[in-house]
Amino acid sequence: MRAALRVARARDVPVADVPLLAVAEEAGISRSTLMRRLGGSRRALDEAVRAAGVDPGGQKPVR
Repeated sequence: MRAALRVARARDVPVADVPLLAVAEEAGISRSTLMRRLGGSRRALDEAVRAAGVDPGGQKPVR
């Protein structure tokens, strides 16, 4: 989560707009390892960012 926030700040974009590859590179791990740690989807990252009090941004779900 901290890596995602750092990249988002550096790029001046919402966390939702940061590619997972960039987050993985910032964290010093592979994208595959990041996906495994996230449980296979980006949802866990977005939830962790929200829990830290930061709006991850992105589009609202249609459902």
